[in-house]
Amino acid sequence: MARALTFTSPLGPDKFVLQSMEAYEELGRLFEYKLRLLSKDGAIKLDDLIGKNVTISVELVDGRTRYFNGEVAEFEQITESFQDYFVYVAIVRPELWYLSLTADCKIFQQKTAVDIIKAVLGDGAVTYRTSLSKTYRTLEYCVQYNESDFNFVSRLMEQEGIYYFFEHAQGTHKMVLADSISAHKAIEGEASIAYMSRRDGFDDDTDHVFDWKVRHKVRTGVWAHTDFDFVKPKSNLEAKSQIVRLHPQSSNEVFTYPGSYTVVADGTGYARNRIEEEHTVHDVVVGRTNALQMAVGGLFTLTDYPRADQNVEHLITMINMVFKQEIETAGGAVQGTVDTKLGVFIEHQFGALEKSKPFRAAWTTPRPIVRGPQTAIVVGKAGEEIWTDLYARVKVQFHWDRYGQKNENSSCWLRVGQVWAGPEWGAIHIPRIGQEVIVDFLEGDPDCPIVTGRVYNGDNMPPYALPANQTQSGIKSRSSKSGTAQNFNELRFEDKKDSEHIYFHAEKDFTRIVENNDVLKVGFDKKQAGDQTIDIYNNRTTTIEQGNEKLQVKVGNRETLVDTGNDTHVVKTGNRETTVTTGNDTHTISTGNREVTVSKGNDTLTVTTGNMTVTVTAGTCKITAGTAIELICGGSSIKMTPSSIAIESPTINIKASGTLNAESPATTVKGTGMLTLQGGVVKIN
Repeated sequence: MARALTFTSPLGPDKFVLQSMEAYEELGRLFEYKLRLLSKDGAIKLDDLIGKNVTISVELVDGRTRYFNGEVAEFEQITESFQDYFVYVAIVRPELWYLSLTADCKIFQQKTAVDIIKAVLGDGAVTYRTSLSKTYRTLEYCVQYNESDFNFVSRLMEQEGIYYFFEHAQGTHKMVLADSISAHKAIEGEASIAYMSRRDGFDDDTDHVFDWKVRHKVRTGVWAHTDFDFVKPKSNLEAKSQIVRLHPQSSNEVFTYPGSYTVVADGTGYARNRIEEEHTVHDVVVGRTNALQMAVGGLFTLTDYPRADQNVEHLITMINMVFKQEIETAGGAVQGTVDTKLGVFIEHQFGALEKSKPFRAAWTTPRPIVRGPQTAIVVGKAGEEIWTDLYARVKVQFHWDRYGQKNENSSCWLRVGQVWAGPEWGAIHIPRIGQEVIVDFLEGDPDCPIVTGRVYNGDNMPPYALPANQTQSGIKSRSSKSGTAQNFNELRFEDKKDSEHIYFHAEKDFTRIVENNDVLKVGFDKKQAGDQTIDIYNNRTTTIEQGNEKLQVKVGNRETLVDTGNDTHVVKTGNRETTVTTGNDTHTISTGNREVTVSKGNDTLTVTTGNMTVTVTAGTCKITAGTAIELICGGSSIKMTPSSIAIESPTINIKASGTLNAESPATTVKGTGMLTLQGGVVKIN
């Protein structure tokens, strides 16, 4: 006799007879077949079948064959026996199930979810085809983190509204990726199946549905969520989607955060996926049938049901079948046959959804959660020391990333926590390539890393030797590019008692801008000696745009020393005043000249109390004036002009130790009183 249930395996066609099969299939889920196998061989090596591809063939009433193909995930021999034959049990699952045995930590960038799913399926040698009608956004950054390959692709599909089913053939099965009803076609064979109540009698040789239950559940009517886009922080990203039902609770809303998007249109699409997922179980149909061609992912039309609104095309979403064939022995061999009166099944239950209603698999696969901060190493483009963008973000190499090349492609851009962050004001310290940073994750999501701190390590030690300098704190930078330990800016605080010190080092230039007052006090708080020393290797320029400059030495001396060079004081407009209240004013020029020039204006020297002495030890004293030179002392004066010299005084004495000569073209000597000329010899002409 021919077998109605046939089992094909790498161990040969006559090794086993399939006694029964329990088959469970569901749209968007792994199938599982539990097989009860009989064999005359009681010592089959279990490893000879696990991991192998097998096929179950079922002969249909119309002569066609339906195949169930998969991989043996479990294989066991049980103590129970059937007549003189040994009993084995095999669990068969799809190739996709193997992805549940592999886990990884991997980063995907600038790819759609479909691109990522294809890459993982390809790496896992899963046979598949796509039947997708939607377009999918490019994900900037997507991380598989401590999760199996199966969980990773499952949550991506559930998030994006993608689901799958399987097509079976002899020796193979294929995963089909779908996102709409357009991916589904009618079941093979007769796609219109009539409803027949078993209370009224039925013909078991005719495919029919004998049990049909339709149930509606109250579900939320609105799905809403939002997110935050740091590039456009004021944007309102709230998105929602609604399915209206004719019951009072249809307007109930579910709101969640975050939505994992930065474009409202994407958020609306995700909200649509979620509300369609909710309403996939709003209309629930469960039935039973003897139609063995019913396959998950296929379409069939129900006819002859008492409710006319049910006689429409449906999508098969679930099947739970139990096949059993009676076994008889003939000539010592084990053969299988079907008793068509009893049928080939004990139970054949299915779930369905009206074709007009969208199907979405439930989002049951959890996102991985990073439970706490991690550290990572800052990376960037080869040859660079700092790698950042306009938002002061950096890229990192995570310690768990086996595939990253420690370059500018190792991660997405990570925002960096700063002490202050205002609109073009605040504090900024950009982590540099090679530094270790602390990375946290928003909502624990590995797709949303953010740098929250920095730490030293064995390669990057603190700038001050510890614990010897444990009282020191500060900021010390490094010049870039190609800076060495000798190239840095630094602000350091020494807090050791009685050795307190603030150290400031500018590697090149130092610019200080004070909008109002600048006060410097040295030694005042403790009224102790305190000195200020300023050493400038090159030039020093002090410019006062508007206002006064005052230098006051209350007690002590002020000394300006120019070792080599000139000392120039220029007052372009205004006055210059030097006042010595008590003490002396001494200008000493050891070698060289002193010149005072007043281009326009007056030069006045006043000695209120005391003397004024001008001494030219060797050389000439020259006083030149264009209009007049006048010397005044009480009632006496000498006034010189370009044309005359006038001397006035109550008494004028002229005494020469040698010869006194007075000569002119015309001379007048006049006195109102007595005129006396006296000499050893007096000559007149």
